[in-house]
Amino acid sequence: SRLLEIVEKDLNARLRQQEAIAWLGEYAIMSTDLYTLFTEAVRLVAETLDVELVKILQLLPDGKEMLLRAGVGWKEGLVGVAHVGAGSDSHAGYTLLEDEPVIVSDMRTENRFRDPHLLLDYGAVSGMSAVIRGRERPWGVLGTHSIRRRTFTPHDTRFLISIASILASAIERFRTEYELRRSRDELAIILNGVSEGVTAQAPDGSLLYANNTAARMVGYASLEELISKSIQEVMEQFDLLDDAGNACAATNLPGHQVFQTKKAVSARVRFCNTRSGEEDWLIVDANPIYDADGNV
Repeated sequence: SRLLEIVEKDLNARLRQQEAIAWLGEYAIMSTDLYTLFTEAVRLVAETLDVELVKILQLLPDGKEMLLRAGVGWKEGLVGVAHVGAGSDSHAGYTLLEDEPVIVSDMRTENRFRDPHLLLDYGAVSGMSAVIRGRERPWGVLGTHSIRRRTFTPHDTRFLISIASILASAIERFRTEYELRRSRDELAIILNGVSEGVTAQAPDGSLLYANNTAARMVGYASLEELISKSIQEVMEQFDLLDDAGNACAATNLPGHQVFQTKKAVSARVRFCNTRSGEEDWLIVDANPIYDADGNV
């Protein structure tokens, strides 16, 4: 009977861990705020492993210290402020040096790293930590500690590694999205500063992007106003003529032809505004952008 109770307890613990991993994985995919994700992760780890202290530490750029980014069980005001060493003077630092999970049975008799005051001050006895991976170096450490002496099982260790992996993937996603936003913003600043009109057109003819110069060239006060119009509405304002003065259909413009030829197309076109009577000669260059399958 006692053995059955132990087996049942172990199975229930493993089931809770699997459910927690699945839930956090889904939450991480939908999350739009990294700090909120960290907060949910430490709460989930504390509840699932039944421990009093959980922390997420971020390795700082100098590689010498780590910052407490999120946690459960710590005094108010420590999160975002407290630092621990990234070397052998802390459990987390030793984890980075070992580059693998580190389990401590009793902090009071631990001799692999120096006295971890931040933990002993809270009465931590047993602990477990795992590396949160980064793109080029470790991002930080996920640690959990109990004020009671306990033995962490291999299932507990795999659970902590899984949570650390979810966090690592989310951190990388947020980093990539930030870099894309920054690149996009920088590109928009550059394109809005040039004297040429620049547009991006989809295969169905819809306008994906236009800089301010392009908007002004076709008689619109702003990019937003131009984007709100269809290509047909924009082109209806103009009579198009080629070099010889002959009518030029919109389908003959480089922006349309490039989808047929799959090559760069250039043409000189006279745009006659049917409302104002103004005429402009424009040199139109269109270049294809290919997808992974070679389609424009």
